[in-house]
Amino acid sequence: MQVKDVVTTVSDYKETGLLVAFPKCTFKCCKETNFCQNSELTKQENIEIDVYNIVKMFNPEIHKALIFGGLEPLDSYVDMMLLIEAFRGKYNRPVIIYTGFTEKEVESTGAFAWFNFFGNIIVKYGRYVPNEKSHFDEVLGVNLASNNQYAVKY
Repeated sequence: MQVKDVVTTVSDYKETGLLVAFPKCTFKCCKETNFCQNSELTKQENIEIDVYNIVKMFNPEIHKALIFGGLEPLDSYVDMMLLIEAFRGKYNRPVIIYTGFTEKEVESTGAFAWFNFFGNIIVKYGRYVPNEKSHFDEVLGVNLASNNQYAVKY
């Protein structure tokens, strides 16, 4: 599978996580707001990596969650689900998906069935909107950049 990066993060969840940045995006945010908060990622080369190598990078002594961000994780839906399946074979830690999609848009993909099947999945919904006030999200335990963003646990 292709990713932009795999790094340890302390800013996307209330505990330390392993962040997988996915390379695909339909740029819905950009079309609506003329701004992409992940524009620097678009300039990075894609990295080819096996899902099992990503699972091996997850250190349960350090990482408390596997986090998907990117550009748009749901635009890499098949790879994302394969990675969740491989991860669930070894860990039942939270999987967090940072999406710019709305809940209604995700519902139309059929992803809810997978979220419920795998369980312990948190989805952060909502596109970034520039100049909106940030707010604390109880589910993630971090500040989100826009008022329209929120997280749901499945």
